[in-house]
Parts: sequence; structure tokens; C-alpha cells
Amino acid sequence: NFYGSATRGFKSGGWNARGTTPDQLQPFGPEIVWSYEAGMRSEWLDNRLRVNLTAFYADVSDFQLPTAFETTSGAIQFITKNFADLENKGLELEVIAKPIDSLTLLANIGLQDGEYTNLGQEILDQQALCLGGATASCNQGIVTADGSIAEPTRTPDYTATIGFIYDIKIGSSFEISPSAYLYSLGDHSVFSTGAPQFQVDGYTTYNASVALRNVEQDWSLTLGCRNCNDRTMLVSGLANQPYYQDPRTWSVLFHKGFGGS
Repeated sequence: NFYGSATRGFKSGGWNARGTTPDQLQPFGPEIVWSYEAGMRSEWLDNRLRVNLTAFYADVSDFQLPTAFETTSGAIQFITKNFADLENKGLELEVIAKPIDSLTLLANIGLQDGEYTNLGQEILDQQALCLGGATASCNQGIVTADGSIAEPTRTPDYTATIGFIYDIKIGSSFEISPSAYLYSLGDHSVFSTGAPQFQVDGYTTYNASVALRNVEQDWSLTLGCRNCNDRTMLVSGLANQPYYQDPRTWSVLFHKGFGGS
């Protein structure tokens, strides 16, 4: 099964309502995206192997970008405006296999490459000031400390998820299912300037769980952990403040169904 699609979407415009001076109280226009996909959906080996492949390209015009600009007074202000366009392209591969009835293996691998394009004059002026020695214009918005243009936030070159689910029948009523998922991603930044303190080195973490189910009585009890290797992972930054993902977290969940026949 092969397919292709082209879709158009938008995000409404607005204004910077948090501004305190006329320079900051600026409107910004709508954001328009054309998104293109082409792919393959396939099943093999008597439906025991599923392989899906997707190629995508997103072209965002008038991207609503929170960044910095120089006001008429010479101060650097941080606002949202249509400062640039954004392009992102990549590939995604999904594989699901059942080598035996009780075991499911899965893998999902993604590659992407994002960049800002058609930079607005405000960005070009700010970049020129930074490269000319005006340090106040550096490390602001999407202009990095050395005057280059930062990569878009949260666009690692690769992501990968690999996992399994194994169902074990116990008698005629019970079933126990251990599962584990490994998640890995490449280097990326979570802050628009790409500042070193917000640069995320590639990392790998995993989640795991074991579920006990009673098929006849329709209930289940699941013990699980997230971030089982207790990895410290930077996930966001705001006003030079880093934010981290939760540490290793344990959970116990009980589910009971009450549906009638």
C-alpha cells in the first residue's frame, strides 16, 4: 500500500499582550504550513511482520517565532513575531513483528533535519550587530553567542524506540505480560538561542512494566516504571531556567471493566 498526501494548515495570528512599551505591543500574522507525505504500508510473512515507511516535508511560512529584536531605543526585546520561515524534512520507519504468537517486537526510527529559512530583516540586522561586536545582540532569540543562526528547538537528528511485549497464559483465566521500551534520541536544543546550558546531549532511557490480567473477570493490575535508569533529561528552558523530566517513577495501576455483553 503506497500513499501520498499534501495538507495545508494554519495557526491564527495575535499580539504580544505582555508588552509594556509600544515597541513590544506588536501584532504577528498567521502561520501557514504545507505538509507533504509519501509512504508505504506493508505486511509480510502471513501478517507476522509489518513494515511502514514515511517520508515527510513541512514548509512553514511566517513561522511564529519567539525571538529578539532591537527597538528604536536600542534595547533588545524578546517578543513573538513572524521573523522567519521553517523547513523540516525526514524519514520514519516502523517495524512490528510477531515471531511467535505470544511475543510482539517493535521498533520505530525517525530521522529529521530542520532549519530556519527566509530570515526577516530584524534577524539579519541583529546578526550583523552581533558579528560586528555588539555583544548585547548575541545569544538572543535565534542568534547564537557566536552570531550564527541556531537550529530549531527540539529537532534531534534521530529518535528511536525499541521494545517488546510478551504475553504468558496462566491457566484459562489469567495472563501475565512483561514489556519494556528503550527510547533514544540525538543532540538537540530546548532553547531558541542554542545556548550551551540548554543543549541536550543525546541520551537513552527506558520504561518497563508487568501486567497481570484476568480475562474472564476483565480486570488487570500493572506495575511499571518510567525513566527506569533514572536519567537526568533536560526537556525545556524558559527565562534562562532549565526544566527536567521526572526522575525514575514507579506506578501501580488497577483497571476493572464493567461492560455488559
